[in-house]
Amino acid sequence: MRLEQFEYLMAIHETHSISLASQNLHVSQQNISKAIQNLENELETVLLQRSNRGTFLTAAGLIVLKHAQKIFYEISALKTEIHPIQNQNLHLKGTLSILYSNAFNMDYIATSIQAFTEEFPLVDVRVHQKNLAKLLMAIYNQEAEIGLITANDDFHLNSIIGEQYLQSLAIYPLSEDTLMAAVGHTSPFASQKSISINKLLKNRLIFLAHESDDRLEDSWLYHLLIPYGKPQLTMTTNTTELYLKAIADNVGIGFLSQTTHNRCAIWNEENTVLLPLRPTVALTHSCVLNNRQVISPITAAYLSYLPKQTSLF
Repeated sequence: MRLEQFEYLMAIHETHSISLASQNLHVSQQNISKAIQNLENELETVLLQRSNRGTFLTAAGLIVLKHAQKIFYEISALKTEIHPIQNQNLHLKGTLSILYSNAFNMDYIATSIQAFTEEFPLVDVRVHQKNLAKLLMAIYNQEAEIGLITANDDFHLNSIIGEQYLQSLAIYPLSEDTLMAAVGHTSPFASQKSISINKLLKNRLIFLAHESDDRLEDSWLYHLLIPYGKPQLTMTTNTTELYLKAIADNVGIGFLSQTTHNRCAIWNEENTVLLPLRPTVALTHSCVLNNRQVISPITAAYLSYLPKQTSLF
């Protein structure tokens, strides 16, 4: 059954004429007759009765008409209910500022913004990367409403910002991930199935920073490694493409989350190998909000597009 079949039946009932129904709906008489015949075949009953006075619905046709009218009433009610929401989406305007830190799932950012901007085309979305300490302080100072962060599960944020600031922030887990070591395909480790953190620290490492003045001590990765020994850094860069190329060229061993690796379009799997760490390092992608700040309608709308393990409100 199709909606147009019900529409044709309603038009015939109003005009008592397939010809007039055809004119009113701008559909050929042949198409209307064929559609009604198909409906009759599907319902296994006769819906129309023709006479010198015109075309009328049979008893079965009147039953179908009653249900058709209900269907079109519900469709009309649905459009009426959705219309204000559509208008709200079209008129919601302003700026959405999002901050994110290293290792956050880039696919979440890209797909959520794409879906959000399709619904709210007048909102200007601005996305900037910051190190974890600066991001948290920016959310605390209300320079941005949303922070998207990633850290290993054993990392305590109060190790990089004061507890007095942290108390004003709300951290909502979005999804889980796993940290991996990344090596070039010609590396002596490339054929191994995993690598221990102790062995990894005996080799030169590459860190991906955010800004040139980032302190190593503000990195959750540094806090993760330091209990096993001081990292031997051969290079630090804030350019993702250079970071990935340096790993592929065996300048040093880098780090990448499993999800980011799977989604990273510029990653060349022929030149790099991911190795699970021993012990396993679990990561959590989270959303940071300021619990002293009233969430704006724009931010509230965007949050619904993020995957989440727990309610953000």
